[in-house]
Amino acid sequence: MLIVQRDDLTDAPWYLAQSKPNQEHLAARRLGRHGIDVFVPLQMRTQRWRGRLRQVTAPVFPGYVFLGLDPARPEWRRVNSTPGITRLVRFGTEGPAPVPSALITGLMMRCDGDGYLCPPEDLKPGDAVRITAGPFAEMISTIEDIDAQERVALLIEIMGRATRVTLPKRDVVRRTDD
Repeated sequence: MLIVQRDDLTDAPWYLAQSKPNQEHLAARRLGRHGIDVFVPLQMRTQRWRGRLRQVTAPVFPGYVFLGLDPARPEWRRVNSTPGITRLVRFGTEGPAPVPSALITGLMMRCDGDGYLCPPEDLKPGDAVRITAGPFAEMISTIEDIDAQERVALLIEIMGRATRVTLPKRDVVRRTDD
């Protein structure tokens, strides 16, 4: 969910608020009604539910909402009393610390118009990836090839054999070592 109302986002300070479990959308909607800029980057995830796989929309940072507040008149009380918000994230006793604007700008540039985080464009053959959607969700593999239609060829192990699978590029993300 992306509720940004101002045009100039480059130098505006952004803060982080912790939301109650699974209430990021409720908090974002309520804060948006109060004229506060809200940014909640989203992603599609494959989830098992009752033995089936389904696509669900989930926040990239579950439990957190980015807020754009005017430093001349911060509305801390309004934010803290918003349903769905637990507290503003603070470091020390001096109040909420701003999130680096380069981080927020970078996230916004990677999101589409609906607030969904797009996969990085720098995938290349040999990269270790995790499959995020479809029947092979959560499997780890290595990219063999990327064709002109932005489809990724992977070798995955199924029943003891390496099998070549071709998936849309949006269904894989670079693996991060946990």
